[in-house]
Amino acid sequence: MRTMFSYLTLTPNKRIVIGGSGAAYYDNDALCSGNDKTYTRRIKNDLFAFFPQLEGLQIEHAWGGTTTYTLDETPSVGVMGDHQNIYYGVGLSEGVPTTQTFGRIIADLMAGESNEFTSHYVVNHKVPYAGPTRLRGIFFRSARWMMEDKS
Repeated sequence: MRTMFSYLTLTPNKRIVIGGSGAAYYDNDALCSGNDKTYTRRIKNDLFAFFPQLEGLQIEHAWGGTTTYTLDETPSVGVMGDHQNIYYGVGLSEGVPTTQTFGRIIADLMAGESNEFTSHYVVNHKVPYAGPTRLRGIFFRSARWMMEDKS
């Protein structure tokens, strides 16, 4: 039932890439000012919890910071504007695979293509209103607390 989780993958040169370990909300919809050490520590702790034999190993690269989520946890990509000339992607959550796919969808939309990408349910998905900006931090922290593994 844990909804805040970490994910791991092995690179071709046998390195571990780990991500996840929760989420942050920066009050008033601010962006992270840089590398959020709270989350890089969480990710490192998760890595060593999964693989205790790696404890003490030097971590070569670590990053934690702003990602995007929507209230219904469903990303949206599409086109808008009076002239249908503004292309967007929001709520990309974990980022890299979604960003690549959204790039493909936007390219197809710009080209006027009609295919399985441009007809996907996330295309022009209406993002629900997340409430007043000043209250979002309270809502987010409450929801995160409810989703955390308390065992």
